[in-house]
Amino acid sequence: MDACRKIITLLGMLALLFLPVSPATAANSASQDRAPASWCGTWEWGIEVSLAKLELNQRRRSRQFTVQSGASDQLESAGLRIRSEGKVAVIEDDGTIVIARNPFDYEERGVKFIRKGKKGFKARNLGGSVGSPQGEKLDLGDDDSRRITLPDFQIRFYGQSYSSLFVNSDGNLTFGEPDKASTARDVRRMLVGPPRVSAFFADLDPSSAFGDGGVYLQLTSSKVIITWWNVPNFDERNSNTFRLTMNARGNVEVHFGQVSSSEGVVGVAPGGGSGLELVDLTSDLPIKRKGIAIAERFSNSQNVDESAAAEAFLDRFADDYDQLVMFTDFTYLLGDSPGTIAYHMTVNNQIRGIGRSTYNASRFYGSNGRLGGFINMGHVNKYPNNVNKPSFINDLYSALDVLAHEIGHQWLVGATFLDGAGRTSRNLLGRDSVHWSYYFNSELSFLEGNKIRDNGNRSFTTQGGRATYNDLDLYFMGLHPAEAVSNFWYVLADLPQDTDTAAPEAGVTFDGVRMDASIEDIVNALGARRPLAADSSKRFNIGIMLVGRPGQSVSAASIEKANKFARGIESLFRKETRGLGRLNVSLIGR
Repeated sequence: MDACRKIITLLGMLALLFLPVSPATAANSASQDRAPASWCGTWEWGIEVSLAKLELNQRRRSRQFTVQSGASDQLESAGLRIRSEGKVAVIEDDGTIVIARNPFDYEERGVKFIRKGKKGFKARNLGGSVGSPQGEKLDLGDDDSRRITLPDFQIRFYGQSYSSLFVNSDGNLTFGEPDKASTARDVRRMLVGPPRVSAFFADLDPSSAFGDGGVYLQLTSSKVIITWWNVPNFDERNSNTFRLTMNARGNVEVHFGQVSSSEGVVGVAPGGGSGLELVDLTSDLPIKRKGIAIAERFSNSQNVDESAAAEAFLDRFADDYDQLVMFTDFTYLLGDSPGTIAYHMTVNNQIRGIGRSTYNASRFYGSNGRLGGFINMGHVNKYPNNVNKPSFINDLYSALDVLAHEIGHQWLVGATFLDGAGRTSRNLLGRDSVHWSYYFNSELSFLEGNKIRDNGNRSFTTQGGRATYNDLDLYFMGLHPAEAVSNFWYVLADLPQDTDTAAPEAGVTFDGVRMDASIEDIVNALGARRPLAADSSKRFNIGIMLVGRPGQSVSAASIEKANKFARGIESLFRKETRGLGRLNVSLIGR
């Protein structure tokens, strides 16, 4: 997997260009009680996690095969079965695709991350336990952080020196900035956040600890020692005890006592969009990596290896697909966040002028350079039988709209532009910088934004309606030439929502300043789209699969619902692209 490692590292470096940045006007949230819009788990470099899952899954399968047969060759999936049902490929897994639960199994043990070179770490196992808490108890609440100034030394971490750090209540420390957000404590947040050491990154609440429970800090002349002692998860009555020790050289030791949390991440990360090595601390150490995050994700939820699913599909059907769509016949935590409905991963992008770098990782998904994207729609039965009824995202999007949204992520959204002062602006971008901003009059695009009415006198109201692909969507998709794109506008709101959490919603009135822009402003920032619309494909092959758990048959009802998506998305795509684009959702034999 050396080539895989190189691609991950390259993508991590490129990710620095696409870090989520809220618009300058969104510094303060007007509505703190609005639930985060985490329904779409797409982010620019989600492929990093997917490829890391592939590598980890291959190692685990290889170990299982070696134990079972005494062999050391690559594991073969002789029990995996795949068949055609209408327009859908039904896959009955044998453990190749579905990744088993990974509950915490590291109590009364430890791990040491030893700095190697400027930006490398070697991880190995340690013995020993936590012992009693040491130092002073920090006054840390839920989702809280404390800045700690180091006395007479600095800590070297991934090539940088730091004279201070932040102890965060959620089982981790960060450098450069605190992290006390209430979003998912997951691998993704480790990758794109600040440089971090995760002793046990989980949703912990030190303020609810009983007795002497809490977070303790001890500083010596060359070490910082932080102990989470009997700290419960938020809104739970459990107990988690572990200790993090870090010295001036940057070496890290983590020891565990009793850990009751069902979800957590252990590891180190340079932050800012690095590559990733997922490991099994029990079986994979020692291991040495340079410049990327090293982590194990513990979870009581199953997971899915998207790469293995794509490879199984393309082993049976022709390598002639632009995107693959996966449904499952079982429930599992999608994208590490309970609110995530679906997500898209760009496997291969050769298009310029859309705000993304070009790369091709399709071979890790079983394709010889053809496959463009992979969509995970999760459990098919979470969608209603009427896939056309608006029932998602404040009842503005149907189940088919959700699929249209994810298909659109192959090209959308990375639209920066030059504002009137000639500065690059991100004010059209919202959540994770891959969706339209809440304050962009997107005509209620499948890719979010809102349909907004200008009431005059600096007042604006969001409207209802059915989602669609707007002019800019069609331009980035290669269906519309630049000259066919109408001028557009967005609002600099007086008291804006946090555009990283606000979902489209009808009937919201706000004040602000209307800002007009044109396609020329985007082209001036990104360059012209290449290939031009005249030379771009207008017909796209989409392959749909339905994956069942090992040892269980896929239900007829699930097969029928997946086929409803297959039949419906063809007509919806044709209609909402104004007849400019076509989807072919069929199984193409070899």
